[in-house]
Amino acid sequence: MATADCTVDNLVKVTIFLTSMDDYVAFNEIYICHFPGRRPARSCVAISGLPQNAKVEIEAAGYVRKG
Repeated sequence: MATADCTVDNLVKVTIFLTSMDDYVAFNEIYICHFPGRRPARSCVAISGLPQNAKVEIEAAGYVRKG
């Protein structure tokens, strides 16, 4: 994002994958800290597992203004 001169303000959609919904409240508290202003659309999905025993995966889509 920095290479494209973008910040979290350029994100329009975030999908969060959690291996346990028991982590949702803690994750949400941290997530909100990273988006103090406008927050992108968001989905949260519970999944059975992630590579390397990760607990969370975040997929984000954004835009770059031209000109």
